[in-house]
Amino acid sequence: MMAGSGFTYVILPRGCDELGVAGALQGFPVELVKARTQDAWSIASAEYVVEGYIDTTQKVLGEPLAEKTTRRACTRSIRNGPATWAVVTATYKFQATAITHQATGRSTTA
Repeated sequence: MMAGSGFTYVILPRGCDELGVAGALQGFPVELVKARTQDAWSIASAEYVVEGYIDTTQKVLGEPLAEKTTRRACTRSIRNGPATWAVVTATYKFQATAITHQATGRSTTA
């Protein structure tokens, strides 16, 4: 409920603890665990955890079709429908360092 609500700022004061509110909604605290490769925390019951960092030395384009064109390109977006065009701009690259899946308990380190 907390993750899916995009307008929590309307009902929650600035700087409040969203995990505390989520725990209050479900009736028990949200359990956290230490990340495997980063100095961060993750929700223990998460199905998938993607760890990584933003590499500010590299910029990439989000759409595969835009990779062939310039830094700022107008490409056809398949995700938004057959007749939708989207402006794609270069952004910093996210470098994943580990992906963990809870069902198997195994992790893959990049």
